[in-house]
Amino acid sequence: MNLSIQQVEVVCAGTLMG
Repeated sequence: MNLSIQQVEVVCAGTLMG
């Protein structure tokens, strides 16, 4: 489950960074 959360965090950071 940790992997899923980590992936979401990466996607969020990528979207915020653009």
